[in-house]
Amino acid sequence: MADYYDYMQRMLAIRAFRRRRTFRERIDPIQQYDDIDFLERYQFTKNSVVKIFDIVKNDLTYMTARNNPVSPMLQVLAALRYYATGSFQLVTGDLAGMHKSTISRVVVLILYLSTDFTIYAKY
Repeated sequence: MADYYDYMQRMLAIRAFRRRRTFRERIDPIQQYDDIDFLERYQFTKNSVVKIFDIVKNDLTYMTARNNPVSPMLQVLAALRYYATGSFQLVTGDLAGMHKSTISRVVVLILYLSTDFTIYAKY
């Protein structure tokens, strides 16, 4: 019984040090940046990003709105910014208002969906 009590005390201590979940405000880069700034940051024009988005949007939508999901357009933009800058996932996540693990999943998903690189050659 003492072992169980010690175990529960350790679990309560671990839970006490967990960070609170924070939801960051996400911006819409298409609205925020003009055409020149957008091209500098993403290496694509706004029209090209919209066309790429139209190709992959059905595979990026979530079935529920639980846990503040990232919109499909922001997923595409975060991945393109990561590819364009070659920056760390942490930095890209800070700029996009997402956690670095979310950026990691998005980058892999977009890369998987765009295995036909002729998409990018067109735009």
